[in-house]
Amino acid sequence: MRYLSAIFASAFLAACAHDPAAAPTPQASALVTEYSVSVDAALPGQRVTVGEESSFRSNGDGEMVVMVFLEDLPAGVTDLADASGTDSRTLMVGMQPSRDGDGRIVYEIHLAFQDDVEAHPFGLQDRPRLVAAEGETATVHLGQEAGEVYSRLTIDVTSHTVVD
Repeated sequence: MRYLSAIFASAFLAACAHDPAAAPTPQASALVTEYSVSVDAALPGQRVTVGEESSFRSNGDGEMVVMVFLEDLPAGVTDLADASGTDSRTLMVGMQPSRDGDGRIVYEIHLAFQDDVEAHPFGLQDRPRLVAAEGETATVHLGQEAGEVYSRLTIDVTSHTVVD
């Protein structure tokens, strides 16, 4: 019995031993991105206000694109030349965060129509690219105005690292 107690005591001491020179075990981390996407428009005879807020997790390597679908928007929201039209479209807003080497977060913003990914919503030829420090909010404001007729798209993104 004494022998058994000695074995348990050895096992207990070994489990409690601490080597201050030992490297800590690396823990996995994720990038949590919170976002808000909204449209506000005043078109002839109608007012459009739509938005979505949420968050997603990624590993921050820039490989993941999260899409938000703003469905059945009047075509005039993304092109005031169609402000009086009756067509509607689904606008896809993609967010692609990645970490750069300086501790900042780079956001590639993708804008396209669900039915025509080659078209250019809001007349954009290039993707907006935002850079912000971790924890800071980066914002895209796109807008068109013609007197009292207007359309605005706002995208806010903020990311921070969490350790699992």
